[in-house]
Amino acid sequence: MLEWKMARPGRPYPCPWLCPLPCAVILLLALLAPLAIPLTPPSTRLLPGSACREGRCSTDNCDKETRWYLNGTRGLLTDGPGNYSVSMHCTWLIDGRSTAGTGEGARVHLRVESLQTECGWDNVYVWDGDSTREPLLATLSGNIQDEGNSPFELTAYSGMAYVHFFSDVALTMPGFNISYEVNRCNCSSMHGQCVERPSDGPLCLCEKGWTGPSCDEPKGCPDSYSCQNGGRCADSGACQCPPAFRGVDCSVPTWEGLWERVPFPGDQPVPAPSASHSAVLADRQDVYWVGGESFGAEKDMKRVHRLDLASMEWQLLSSTSGANPQKRYAHTTVAYNDSIYMYGGFVNSTIVSNELWQWEPKHEVWVLRQFNKECRVGCLPIPTAGHTAHVVDHKMLIFFGYGGPEYGFLNIVQEINLRSPPHNKRWSIVPTSGTYVYGTYGHSSVYDAKSNMVYIYGGFLPNQGRDPLNADSPKRLFLDNLWVRLLAYDPQKAYFKRMRDSPMPRFLHTGVLFSADAGMDDGILWFFGGNPRNETFVSRSAPCYTGDMVAYDIRCDQWHVMKTPKMNFDSIRLARYGHAAFMFKDQMYVLGGFQGKLLNEVLRFSPGQCRFAPSRETCLSIAMVGRKCAWNERSKQCTDGSTLLPGYEHVKCASANKDADEFKCSREVGMGCNMCLGTSLDCHWCKGSGLYGCTMQPCRDEGSLLTAISSCPREPDVFCSTFFNCQGCVTLSNNTCMWQREGVGRGGDCVPRVVPGPPQDLAETVSSSCDIPCTQRSTCETCTNSNGLCMWCANEERCVDPMAYNVVFSYGQCRDWTSTSRKCPTLGKCHGYKSCRSCLENPDCGWCDDGSGTGRGQCGMGSQRGPWETETCPSKLWYFSSCPACNCNGHAQCVNNSHTCQPCQDFTEGNNCEKCVSDFYGDPRNGGNCTECNCPDNAYGCDSETGNCKCSTKGTTGRMCDKCDELNHYSSHNGACFYELPIGYQFTFNLTKVEDSHFTSINFKSSPPERDFDVKFTLVCTNSSLVNVSYKTAVMAREELLIGSAVCSLEHKLDRVFSHDQLPFGQEGLNTTVFVYVHDFATPSVIVISFAQHASLDLLHFFVVFACCFLSLLLLAAVGWKVKQRYDLYRRRQRMFVEMEQMAKRPFACINLDLTRGASSEVDRATGTVRPLKRPLKNLLRPALVSSEALADGRHGVVSALIALPNGGGPGYAPWGQTGLCVGSALVTLQPGSHTRKPSLESNPKDKLKKQTHTAHSPEPDPT
Repeated sequence: MLEWKMARPGRPYPCPWLCPLPCAVILLLALLAPLAIPLTPPSTRLLPGSACREGRCSTDNCDKETRWYLNGTRGLLTDGPGNYSVSMHCTWLIDGRSTAGTGEGARVHLRVESLQTECGWDNVYVWDGDSTREPLLATLSGNIQDEGNSPFELTAYSGMAYVHFFSDVALTMPGFNISYEVNRCNCSSMHGQCVERPSDGPLCLCEKGWTGPSCDEPKGCPDSYSCQNGGRCADSGACQCPPAFRGVDCSVPTWEGLWERVPFPGDQPVPAPSASHSAVLADRQDVYWVGGESFGAEKDMKRVHRLDLASMEWQLLSSTSGANPQKRYAHTTVAYNDSIYMYGGFVNSTIVSNELWQWEPKHEVWVLRQFNKECRVGCLPIPTAGHTAHVVDHKMLIFFGYGGPEYGFLNIVQEINLRSPPHNKRWSIVPTSGTYVYGTYGHSSVYDAKSNMVYIYGGFLPNQGRDPLNADSPKRLFLDNLWVRLLAYDPQKAYFKRMRDSPMPRFLHTGVLFSADAGMDDGILWFFGGNPRNETFVSRSAPCYTGDMVAYDIRCDQWHVMKTPKMNFDSIRLARYGHAAFMFKDQMYVLGGFQGKLLNEVLRFSPGQCRFAPSRETCLSIAMVGRKCAWNERSKQCTDGSTLLPGYEHVKCASANKDADEFKCSREVGMGCNMCLGTSLDCHWCKGSGLYGCTMQPCRDEGSLLTAISSCPREPDVFCSTFFNCQGCVTLSNNTCMWQREGVGRGGDCVPRVVPGPPQDLAETVSSSCDIPCTQRSTCETCTNSNGLCMWCANEERCVDPMAYNVVFSYGQCRDWTSTSRKCPTLGKCHGYKSCRSCLENPDCGWCDDGSGTGRGQCGMGSQRGPWETETCPSKLWYFSSCPACNCNGHAQCVNNSHTCQPCQDFTEGNNCEKCVSDFYGDPRNGGNCTECNCPDNAYGCDSETGNCKCSTKGTTGRMCDKCDELNHYSSHNGACFYELPIGYQFTFNLTKVEDSHFTSINFKSSPPERDFDVKFTLVCTNSSLVNVSYKTAVMAREELLIGSAVCSLEHKLDRVFSHDQLPFGQEGLNTTVFVYVHDFATPSVIVISFAQHASLDLLHFFVVFACCFLSLLLLAAVGWKVKQRYDLYRRRQRMFVEMEQMAKRPFACINLDLTRGASSEVDRATGTVRPLKRPLKNLLRPALVSSEALADGRHGVVSALIALPNGGGPGYAPWGQTGLCVGSALVTLQPGSHTRKPSLESNPKDKLKKQTHTAHSPEPDPT
């Protein structure tokens, strides 16, 4: 368990008055409250980290209590100081109707001061009422903080709020602080205060600058804010901004993006708050809001909402058909030929659907379209949820999604031709090519009509991985559950290509296309919102919702993180997921979503305007403007960059980071040739490099280079690894893969078929290869007996796949889950609990006392007002917010109506008579019986729940300690169990666990096999123990003692040698078995024991053998070294002969050069005669060496030199006007020390090589 050691910020509820006098009065009343009748409800005295129970302030937290009843006017709900614990169940019931001064019409206002829990797993639930049957207001998890002008607030209009907190068994975090206030107003806690008026009713007094029924509407300028950046305040109270700025207070530059909430009049039929709904733009200006998760607010889809974008008015359409689709979410809708087609989704939050419905706007009817024939398994269309859909060339394409536990995460593309006549319409799976893809849920996809490409980004996928250290394993290891990949799909070629990865992973987000109609701009994709949290320890504290926006440049294949907009006076919380989005007139509209509570608001995002960008950097920044602009350096102006304008600088594609791309090619792009070449990176594939031959570097063998994906070989291992589910592996792999089980109920892997053959019987293969899907396990016991393959959600009474938990319960629908059968209720949803405390841990349940005053009763479903089945329990015996004072489980009564039980009867004990006494077992809770164990003498009592005797000897098992644990090598001898010890090994028995606490003895036995060797026995004990050692042969009637009652401890180590002369070891028919009895020790204890049998060491013999072996090795090494020397010499000579032969083939001429004497004469250029020099020039004609390259023998080499020949124009001289320089090369004999290379050929007198000192063969020089 990972525990975050962070101090959780605790804030007391702020004083609502501005002056200090009322605060002082309240503090004085709070101090006098214990002495008199409180004038102020006691719960107002809450401090950070404290909790109120039945109106009394205490330091109890969720670790000690399970349910509180609060009836004060204000207070604080908290999980307690520090991090909360695992497996916590805490419930608060805030009753505003019984609060003094409120009564009828009371409302409970809650405000999240801070909240930090594990996203998706540890949730805070808030209902508008007194039970879980009331409307669910919020499911809070992740990281939620107070954002000033946009606080997170909830209002329970029923006058009661029911709050429940659940944490699972994994991770703990700082927790939450939620303040509340009870009044009859609907005031904003930021800008209003409720005042009760006895005659005229409550009144919300607003702060200066704020108005509206809830004091959440700013009056405008100048009361609420001042107009900035040169804006002028109009008489209407709105700021009139200059062209370069916009926003409520003119604080947002026009070149930046702007978020705003679309207002609607209060009388319009606005859709109910929902998430994972669909929105489709039809008729160019009508938007249909279809379905969605609404926490039970809608039961079916008879009603459809339509928004007219021209008039911004909502219309409620009611279906006139007799059969309407069931309520669903995570579905898709597309528009085609004046109709809307809806496919798939989660139906009633449980079943994954494969239905295709058609909505006819003209007639306002739903029509179910069924085109495929029925079959047993693998029927099309595959049930899908969390997918995306587009219509391309009259075909409806379904991308990926979750196919339920039967098919898992789908990596296929399904299609149906909507233009075909009904009798020819058929669903089919598109045979795709390109890079291999993995199935995802909650991704987004955008269709670009200009390039005819579909771009698919993000999504949730299961965390998979077999062996991260085995590079040859085809199973990928996904450290993250969220996908950062962007795929480009070509519908014409059915080809997938992986583009550059996004900097932000997410799922349940949206994507739209912002594109110009013509010009060089290929468009920009906007992706907004989503859930960014991965299932890794690194991101456990990340928020569940994000309001970030990223842009993808299609032409440049590059990502940009857009600037976060300002939110000064617009109380908009952008963070959300599960919303819908569409583009209309270059603006993005966002509908609904989820941010802890369901939303039904409509937001509008307008990108920046290029012409107002003040600088080149701003103009050319997609992250700032949100679109592509062009900059004119001469006029210092920015304009729209959709067309290529002369004299303007357009957005350029940034140069790629080759090091990062190389890393992605070699490590991240993945296994196999298809994944390597199916990317936008400049990767190529090197054959013969295993699964990881993807690189940007040159291949070792040029013939192994592959650059075209069509030349890739078949890779069934990689292809099959993209399937994570048995039935999907068998039915969707085109008869290529099979499921390899790890065992019954233990899952497995999708691997290539050993012998590819004809199509197999899919139904029979699935039945024999696959485990029962989780959805077909209808009880908690059958679900949790699947060895972790399934998990049981108690309140939903559903069995789900653990890998899909965040998919099935994306909005916190599961309030308690288990994967072990011991936590399963045995009698039903509430009736399985046998005590009041455990009953109240479930927010659905209450306790019905039997009236005996002993604590007996029955747990049932209900609310504060009583059980839901009124005939099951009288109201005076119903306990919902607390337990009866006396809880003795029916085995005693309390002393003077207190909490203390009288002496427990019926063989029970404990503070509440909840346990059986020693030597008795059973479940005495709620009137259960205790039964005597009747264990034998070799047992130390019995288990108080199962009745199994606690055997005192290690290795003894059975209900009555009458069996030996043969599975762990214990065998029986004379009614006792012995561990078989082989000779020559040391064994350590660690008896330090809780389940080992009842052991007091352990027995060993060993049979030495060697006849002529002694036996050495060693025993070490950490706790003081008594040891008996005996032996017995085959002919002996009983054992004879060798060591009796010896003490073994850390200070007294037993070390004995048993002579083979005294005991017959290893003799056939007479072999000796040694028995060791270790007893009378206390746990925890560690015992180390060994038997060794070997001959004594003869030192003389050892050293003689060692010396002989050592000398033999030296001799062999010397002979080997000499052989190596001769062989190396032979190879060098042969190589030298080859080089000499090659050099001899070059054209050579023999000349004699005097390299030692200087020049003594010169040629007279005028007469052409030779005359002597007065002073001879030494070494004037000595050649200048240019290079010297030694040959392999180290004694010869090729020398290149510049030589100055005599000039003067005569015979044998260079002509006039030329330098007489030439270049010559010669094969020479190198002198020792004339070069740096060490000679590689040893001197050998047998070599018939002539040494040359000053004369060399040189090629004919060409004069230059």
